[in-house]
Amino acid sequence: MLAPNTALTSGAFDGGYVGAESNFKYTVTLLQGPVGSFINPSTQAFETGFGMSYAQQLRGLIGVQDQNGGLTSTSANADTPSSPYFGIGTLLSK
Repeated sequence: MLAPNTALTSGAFDGGYVGAESNFKYTVTLLQGPVGSFINPSTQAFETGFGMSYAQQLRGLIGVQDQNGGLTSTSANADTPSSPYFGIGTLLSK
């Protein structure tokens, strides 16, 4: 995640966001303090979670770490087989 070059605090981005992942599948992301969760927007089922570290050397950056032990085949594609990505976009609710 990128933000203005200011110190960020846990909870500053809490809310629900719409986004997409490597296979261009829509996702909903819930951010709550140091934890993020991907939710399937069609079924409202939890898909995966990730941790966020606000204590980064460069202000304005947040470290993200997968909490489920690695990559899943549903997120990877031919162009990103070992490094799927996701985007967190528009804030839907606070």
